[in-house]
Amino acid sequence: MDRSKLWRVAAITVLGVAMFSCSSPQQSSAPAPATAPPGKTDTKGDGQLTLAEFTLEDAAGRPLSMTSDGAVTGPGGSWGRAHPDGTITSADGSLRGKLSKTGVVTDAQGAEVGTIADDGSAKIGSLDLRFGDDGQLVGGNPKQPIKIKSLTPEGRRAAMLVLVLVQLNPKP
Repeated sequence: MDRSKLWRVAAITVLGVAMFSCSSPQQSSAPAPATAPPGKTDTKGDGQLTLAEFTLEDAAGRPLSMTSDGAVTGPGGSWGRAHPDGTITSADGSLRGKLSKTGVVTDAQGAEVGTIADDGSAKIGSLDLRFGDDGQLVGGNPKQPIKIKSLTPEGRRAAMLVLVLVQLNPKP
């Protein structure tokens, strides 16, 4: 496994506290995707991502949440935005990554990271991640538990995508 993949797998295994204190935008040379005008957001997209409300909490109760229009916020404020086409952007509009129609997740550079199924379960390197019936993340670091407050498959899928991309692009 190359060094880049090892780093990604290591970042995903952490799945912990750092993600919830992240809010500053990351610079990227990738153009920001076009967004719909306020009030005109198509939350169904074209099959990649259904925008659904969710809240993720770490062991300290710090939230990372998404509204039904795709706005993602953490304790430090705006983290970014999810778009119906599967694109996830930072607060400044720069690309964080994307979910394809087939469930493949790519990072901002277009490198394949893993896959996310319709039920929100993910395969990231050698890790199998999912949210259990109680909302706990299964397959992550048990010393850094994460719990979702959404029982819908759409909410779990959107949350998994944001969680994976938070771990790939952590903020200081």
